[in-house]
Amino acid sequence: MQKEILAAFLILVPTVAFFLGGMAHNKWSYWLLRIGGLTFALVLALSVLTDNICLGSLTEGFASCANSTMLAQIMTQLSPVILLGVVGALTVGPLLLLTALGLELYTRYKADAA
Repeated sequence: MQKEILAAFLILVPTVAFFLGGMAHNKWSYWLLRIGGLTFALVLALSVLTDNICLGSLTEGFASCANSTMLAQIMTQLSPVILLGVVGALTVGPLLLLTALGLELYTRYKADAA
């Protein structure tokens, strides 16, 4: 149960960032939230999907995926990209969120001061 909650949280945060990007006043903040949120949500969803349908791991390869050898081979080939995306989402994602927040706060402060 705890694994499912963590997976839902990891996918929910970038998805919310994607949708909240539409309310941004700063164009850089808008694009950081939109592109970063969508990319990280897709990568994390793909990692959760492979974790649920495949036997094995991202680091050691997959034995079988939903009783399909071909899908296991494809996921084994994609596993370095998925693993890099997950690590990137967990390290670069918060930095992008803070950058977008800073840009947005600066833009709104500048608009209020004028």
